[in-house]
Amino acid sequence: MPPVRIGVVAAGKRARSLVEHAYTISDQQYLGCDPDDGYNYPHDLYEMFGTDEPEWMVDVSGLEAELSAVFSPSEGSRVAAAEIAAENGDGPALYDSFEAFRADAEFDVVMVCSPNHLHADGVVPLLDDGHDVFCEKPLAADLADHDRIIAAA
Repeated sequence: MPPVRIGVVAAGKRARSLVEHAYTISDQQYLGCDPDDGYNYPHDLYEMFGTDEPEWMVDVSGLEAELSAVFSPSEGSRVAAAEIAAENGDGPALYDSFEAFRADAEFDVVMVCSPNHLHADGVVPLLDDGHDVFCEKPLAADLADHDRIIAAA
């Protein structure tokens, strides 16, 4: 399976932490869970509320991440994210313009990790472009931005 190419919008501390975790995802048996902790989460939730567990949740051992593109207005943040990528064998394209990132970056999924009040300004255009988007919490800083994001999704 080819690596999942990740784009990042706003490469501050939150984003860099998520990127570091993405590089270790194949070390997990399933997302967010330690098989030796005695819990059966999230499997119990699927039994209670869903039908079938997604295949990726059961075994992510073959899932590899690649940081392929970074947009951040801060040069220092772009460089710091690129250093994490370099430690893991990647060399992402770096962008100081959101418009250039949207037009030229190559990724399978994009993580929006901007300050909370700017989430909608990043998420909505990316959804409109047809991208899969992970937005750091909270989804929006106010109800109007929340509604904009939901409408775009």
